Amino acid sequence: MLRMESDEGSMEAAVGTSHLDGEVLAEKRLRTGDNRAFAAVIEALRRASRGKEDARIDVIQRLDLGPLKRHFGDWDRVSAKARTMVDFVLEQTTRAGDRFIWSEEDEILLLRANGSQGFFDYDAQRLIRALTARLCGTARADRAPTIQNIALDFEAELKDVSSLGDLLDRIAIHEAWGPDTELRDRLGNKGQLRLRFRPTINFRKGLIGAYQAVPHLDYVDGRLEAAGSTIAQGETADFAANLDRWILKEIDALVAGAPTFVRAGIILPLQSRTMMYRRYRDPYLEICRTLSPLTRKRLVLQLLNLPFGMPQSRIRDLTTYLVPHCVTIIADQSHGFTVIDNLANTGVRIISLDAGGTGDFKASLLQLQGLVMRAEAGRLRSFVFNSDAIHLSHAAVRLGSTYFNGKALMPTVAKPGRIIRIKPRHYLGRELPKAARPKSPTD
Repeated sequence: MLRMESDEGSMEAAVGTSHLDGEVLAEKRLRTGDNRAFAAVIEALRRASRGKEDARIDVIQRLDLGPLKRHFGDWDRVSAKARTMVDFVLEQTTRAGDRFIWSEEDEILLLRANGSQGFFDYDAQRLIRALTARLCGTARADRAPTIQNIALDFEAELKDVSSLGDLLDRIAIHEAWGPDTELRDRLGNKGQLRLRFRPTINFRKGLIGAYQAVPHLDYVDGRLEAAGSTIAQGETADFAANLDRWILKEIDALVAGAPTFVRAGIILPLQSRTMMYRRYRDPYLEICRTLSPLTRKRLVLQLLNLPFGMPQSRIRDLTTYLVPHCVTIIADQSHGFTVIDNLANTGVRIISLDAGGTGDFKASLLQLQGLVMRAEAGRLRSFVFNSDAIHLSHAAVRLGSTYFNGKALMPTVAKPGRIIRIKPRHYLGRELPKAARPKSPTD
């Protein structure tokens, strides 16, 4: 039989043994009346967030006491004493640098900077047990308090917060965008981020068998520009990870919306550092686990910016996370060739090279030759992408490259589509004839 301490006497007795002191409570509990003091505490939390290790995160834990109302029945009669008791428990059980604030009659926000995901998950359950034991001894699972972890970057997302209203607004914005708040902030008023796709030719089979996803900015003045040089180059690891997650979610939604139209493979960029650090890897893999089976059958992940000389064991660690969620993995070589033996037995089957933007055909040709030679040595396939030189496509064919794309052959399209068979003369000419170009419903 569960112990139901719903009468006022039981609550009074519990509070009486706490020896609460208002001055003690003021140490961790944030008050809403003094915005200057509130802003100072928020700024202290932001400072605690700076310089944290890659495996550490910031969270706001939303503590919902609503289920306890059903437990006690006449909540109005005991709510004041219950709130005092909750304050005491949080003062005793949270870390010295943590802060909390009552956002609703039965809801508390706990602000906790610079900790590990595992610690916050464990500590949420510890707080629930402590609150349940203090308030009512035991309670059914559906009448125990609940805690929701909201992971966000205090330094970036709590800037200029000086009141509870500001804080609630930032949480609402974060939840509306998921983990992509920084992505939205960086874009500002430039325009809307959208995906376009490069049709990719398989030279050996003579078909368009895949489409490479490329983020673009659709400007308010009507211009459309590849976003790589605009928002991705040199950005922070946080920003790159946000962009990777956004692309993955967009692709899953696109495939789910047109399952019979999207038949070819879809090549997705993925920064290697998103997989190297747990704070970025875990949210990405969480999305991977929710992908539809059809998306997994189409997905080809292209690992970008692999550090030169990364050992085989480390590469295998990264790819092991990804193999269950995709068809195959591409290791990009655009920023330096990886030791080819280090890619053996890692799940990587293709190596790639970005042929765009060099302006030097001879240098591009040497890189292309190096790519094909390394692919043959490692029994891998080669992929040359983003080429704006038709002569480079001719060279790729003659050297034996497996895959090729770029505006030298055809422009990007609005959506990936079906597999299209083409004749050799089409991709050896200056451009593909209209009949061979892939069409999409909105292009």
